[in-house]
Amino acid sequence: MDPVLFTGECHGKIVAPINGRGFGWDSIFVPDESKAGDTFSTMSMEEKNALSHRGKAVRKWAKWVGRNQDALWDRQNGNKDYLPGHKGLDFKIDFPEQ
Repeated sequence: MDPVLFTGECHGKIVAPINGRGFGWDSIFVPDESKAGDTFSTMSMEEKNALSHRGKAVRKWAKWVGRNQDALWDRQNGNKDYLPGHKGLDFKIDFPEQ
């Protein structure tokens, strides 16, 4: 089966560095969705995951896996009745974050 790609976006602005935890650009990025105007480095892990592009992509993946769990399980276990490639999998785009 071909790879399936899930993406997420996080829009925001770059600010002067603010100490905190995290890595990379966490200390200089304020997501538009941040109610308090905090950088990722000053947010709790839960807050950051709720807003980050990675968190959004993982939630899309989890929803897709949930919708396709039976078909994916059959494919993994060698069930000969499944359709090849991505045929038979549900790819509806109904993610509220899009």
